[in-house]
Order: sequence, then C-alpha cells, then structure tokens
Amino acid sequence: MTDAENVSQLKAILHGTEALVNAAFQVWALDTTVADEHVEQMAGWGDLQHLMLSGTRVTDRCLPAISTFHRLECLDIGGTAITASGIANANIPRSVRDFGLYDIQLDDDAVCAIASLPSLRALNCNGCDLPHHALLQFLRIPSLQGIEALGADMPDSHAEEFTRARPDFLLRLDSGLWTGGDVRRPPGYGA
Repeated sequence: MTDAENVSQLKAILHGTEALVNAAFQVWALDTTVADEHVEQMAGWGDLQHLMLSGTRVTDRCLPAISTFHRLECLDIGGTAITASGIANANIPRSVRDFGLYDIQLDDDAVCAIASLPSLRALNCNGCDLPHHALLQFLRIPSLQGIEALGADMPDSHAEEFTRARPDFLLRLDSGLWTGGDVRRPPGYGA
C-alpha cells in the first residue's frame, strides 16, 4: 500500500471522530471522540509512530491493539479511562520514547512496566500523584531526559541532588523546573 492509501484507510477508520491523520504514521486525536473500537481497527498498523489519544474515550480495552504498533515512538494516553492495572498488564511497545500519562493514578506495577521501556526519553506524569519512590524509579531510567511530574512528592533537596548528578536532565515539579541542580520557580511560588 502507498502512503496515500494508508492515510486514506486511517481516515476511513477515524471518520467522524475529529481525529487528524497527519501521515501514514501519525494520528492526533486529542480531545476527540476516538474510542476503543477505532484503535482496535488500527491494530497491526506497522508504520504508526505517533498516537495522541489524550482526552479521548479509550479504555484498557484498546491496549492490546496499541501493543501491535511496533514502531510507535510517541504515545499519549493521559486524561483517558486507561488504568494503572491496564498499563501494568499491557505490552506497551518497547519503541516508545515519549509517553504521556497525565491524570492516570499509577501504582507500583504500572511504574515498573513503564520503567522497563528501554528507549524512554520523556515522560509526562502530571497529576499521577507519584509517591517519592515511584518518581525515583523513573529518574533512574538511563535513557530518560526529562519528566513532568506536577503533583509528585519530591523534596527540593532530592530534586537538586538528582539534577546535579544528571545536569542535562529536565525535571518539572510543583516547586519549579529543575536542571543542573538549579531551579526556576513558577510565578508566585511560596508566596
């Protein structure tokens, strides 16, 4: 199939959802009506590299289909009905580098599953209420270059120590944006 035919097929699957198909390898469905059945119809889409499902109607039911996207690099499932249990039991493609999980309450099993992704470089865990030990587990991922974790439990002294040890790492917490042991505080912080 040509790229044009692939795009046409993806558009047919997603017709009426308001999702955008940017190319044969990109689906942007932010805050659309995309649901599990749409993702299931895309199962096995070998070229899919970017899948933005934030704010859609998807649930754990779509995770087996997502596991078939072996070239997937960017996956955003935050703000959906996907659960920590679903993530823990899914086979998230090992190719995922950028992972959006905001507002999903992650448990230890989900944290372990996410931390096992070998290519992970950016993680959005805003609103996931990560306990300190879970955030530390993510911060130990060698390939990880940045994490957003608003609402996570981490004292300033630990954020400073960690970002000094990895000076090119970006760590965004409620206390500010940390890099190289320094922090840029949000306006009005501590006021």
